[in-house]
Amino acid sequence: MAEIQRIPRTLADNEAVIKRGLIQVWEVAAALADIREQKQYRDAGFKTFEEYCETRWNFNRDYASKLIQGAQVVENVKGNLSTSVDKMPEREWQTRAIRQATKEPAVQAEVWAKAVEDAGGEQPTAPQIKAAAAKVTASKTDDPPEDEPEQAGPVDEFGKRMPEYLAEVFATDQEFSELAALLTTVKKRINALCSGPGGRWLDRQDMLDDIQNLQTAVKFGKPFTECGMCRRDEKRREKCDTCKHRGWVCKRAFEQHDAAGKAWLETRK
Repeated sequence: MAEIQRIPRTLADNEAVIKRGLIQVWEVAAALADIREQKQYRDAGFKTFEEYCETRWNFNRDYASKLIQGAQVVENVKGNLSTSVDKMPEREWQTRAIRQATKEPAVQAEVWAKAVEDAGGEQPTAPQIKAAAAKVTASKTDDPPEDEPEQAGPVDEFGKRMPEYLAEVFATDQEFSELAALLTTVKKRINALCSGPGGRWLDRQDMLDDIQNLQTAVKFGKPFTECGMCRRDEKRREKCDTCKHRGWVCKRAFEQHDAAGKAWLETRK
């Protein structure tokens, strides 16, 4: 598999990329790859890459690793497209769906091209990528990756694959992580502005408290796992006050589960 092509950058260069707000997600992924592979997180005062990601950018190492893997898929698609496709994957879950279908760079490019075609030239959804992968790989002998599930799709905080009716909900994980990182950046910019001559009329503490409230809302409001009280039962879900008839819960709602509900979540398939 071809390696991501990167120009060597310093820690400051790489962090400047991330501070632009995670808009160019694959540029961010390349910066994170540099920081991890060159152990630049030590220059920032952190012992591990995981500690660096969680403290500096408010997302875990697993998310960073998925971004880096996604960037590799994008490079594979760019380098192997035989047709004119002007759109590249924009979301981590798109590249994950491609990666789980095949490890072959040329086939990954075929899957993406077919998905874009089926989407009418627009960014394809997860089901469209999955369908395209099935069409492209139907006559091929490429086996699924041994270290990943055969079926593409988002997972919850326990690493469990979500049922189809919850896939779209848990596919928003990246959006939550991006928003959390953006709020962290905003907090730092508030501190910098309030420390300068132009920020004397700003109430630093009030602004930071507001940002903290937003960070807490994002952290605890993101999809956490399935509801362990109604347990995929449509009839029970209609009366379930724990998940408010959604079938999934946020972290705070999960913490209110009883022992039986948590036990089901741990043992479900």
